[in-house]
Amino acid sequence: MNRLDMIALHESQDKLCLLCDEEVVLFNGTAGGVIDHCHTHGNVRAILCQRCNDVVGKVESHKNMSRVLEYINGSVV
Repeated sequence: MNRLDMIALHESQDKLCLLCDEEVVLFNGTAGGVIDHCHTHGNVRAILCQRCNDVVGKVESHKNMSRVLEYINGSVV
C-alpha cells in the first residue's frame, strides 16, 4: 500500500480508528494510526489505533482464537 492509498483509507474512515472511533494521525510513529493487515494473506483491513491493533494481534495470534471469541461473547463457562 502506498502513501496515497493510506491517506485515502484514512479519509474514508473519517480519520478514526475503525474499532474504537478514536481519532488517529497517520505517519506519527508509534503514536499514530496503524495499517492493520492479515498476517496470513497480507490483505490490508483498516487503519487502527495502536491499542486496537495490539488487541487484534493478540487475539488473532492466540492458539485458540475461536475459544477466546466464544469466551468474550459469553458462550464459554
